[in-house]
Amino acid sequence: MDNNELLSQIALMLESQSKQIAQMQEQLQEHTHQVQEQLQEHTHQVQEQLQEHTHQMQEQLQEHTHQVQEQLQEHTRQVQEQLQEHTRQIDGRVGEYIRQVDEKLDEHTRQLKGEMAGYRLDLASMMEDHTHEIKLYVENNVTKKINALCDGFQMLRDEQKGIKTDIQKHDSQIDDLQVRVSVLENKSAT
Repeated sequence: MDNNELLSQIALMLESQSKQIAQMQEQLQEHTHQVQEQLQEHTHQVQEQLQEHTHQMQEQLQEHTHQVQEQLQEHTRQVQEQLQEHTRQIDGRVGEYIRQVDEKLDEHTRQLKGEMAGYRLDLASMMEDHTHEIKLYVENNVTKKINALCDGFQMLRDEQKGIKTDIQKHDSQIDDLQVRVSVLENKSAT
């Protein structure tokens, strides 16, 4: 075999290998193109899923916020109704107590007037005694009732403060949730 034949065979082999390499490059390009398309499709799907998840989270957050606000409004309404009911009860009790005191004062006055006819000499002493008794009775009972009313109003005020604290906690939780959603939206945007 001479050099020309050897060179010719080498040239044929190189040409065959060049064709194989060209085919492999085409296959590699085709495969790379397919992988890029799959990656783009997968990236698109992930972005859509992320957007859908973010949308669902926002809807859930809005629904939860709405529910919390409704619960707070209902709780506030119930507390206001209870406060109004307590106020009505207290007003009724005070009115009844005043009526009873008036009746007792009227009764004592009538007794004093009846006794004045028979006991003119002791009238001043008796009037002082009865007036003192009436004042003590009124002062003691009214003081007790007023103290009880003050305690009731103080308890209601404390309940309102507790409700305000609860509302502030819920507002803080809502703010935290809104910050989290904002962070999620920022992350999904990037």
